[in-house]
Amino acid sequence: MYSLKLKFRFLFICLDCTNEQLLLPKLVRLHRLALVGSCPIDLENFSILLESTPNLFRLDLPYQTLKSILQIPQLCFLLRQRITALTINDLPSASSEQNPLFISHLVSIFQHIQHFYVDMRSLDTHIDEFVLRYLDEFHRQNRTLTSFCVDGKPSNELKRNAYEWLQHQRNDFIQKKFTAFFNDKVGRLLI
Repeated sequence: MYSLKLKFRFLFICLDCTNEQLLLPKLVRLHRLALVGSCPIDLENFSILLESTPNLFRLDLPYQTLKSILQIPQLCFLLRQRITALTINDLPSASSEQNPLFISHLVSIFQHIQHFYVDMRSLDTHIDEFVLRYLDEFHRQNRTLTSFCVDGKPSNELKRNAYEWLQHQRNDFIQKKFTAFFNDKVGRLLI
């Protein structure tokens, strides 16, 4: 009997819309999966990939891909069990895409999320309202984040003092111990 020992830092797999089914061994050492690009992925092959990665806990993916994945209950079930760190990239410039129903569904699926990053640099408006929408939804569903990071354009108040801005916007943050600041060099809010 032979055992296959895979040692790699990155695994590149094409999940495009081919007719071939993906065959993978168990990838127990794969903890982070980053999907890049704008082409649609084959969701059946993505499901096979998730089933082959029992220790996956971090997922980085484009917004449109996430939106497609969240429409499939089987994939939502697999993600709900494991993902504790989520990165959403390539947000559309239309702020209507970040509607409350999408945010509520997202938070309900990723029940164990601790680290959350959203790239909102393409938005045509300030990130303030969307930061509050996400925080409100996590609070409403009794989810606690260890870190929340948002890239994008803030209001002057948020940029000047993120900690005070957040306390002023939401009273429930007055009693909590947290740190919040906006890094102007990279355009990033860290909470």
